[in-house]
Amino acid sequence: MIPKGTVKRLMKENTDMNISAESVEKLVEILQEYIVTTTKLAEENARKDKRKTIKARDIECCDEERLRVLIDNYIDESVLTLFSKN
Repeated sequence: MIPKGTVKRLMKENTDMNISAESVEKLVEILQEYIVTTTKLAEENARKDKRKTIKARDIECCDEERLRVLIDNYIDESVLTLFSKN
């Protein structure tokens, strides 16, 4: 588990606004999913190279797939419509 206190502190360091407990919980959920997805994709990359160790380059190669998973799981379709109009 990612510590909620750490997430809240990082959020507060980047805004003057108040941070709700609900927003911290949601961000922790998203970050955990991000880590799990990244790890699985990095594992696939390492296995393709016949390695038993995940390296930084395996993680770097995951960016596009991670973004797709996050969009599928967390971004409302109406938000995507707004961005596609620009």
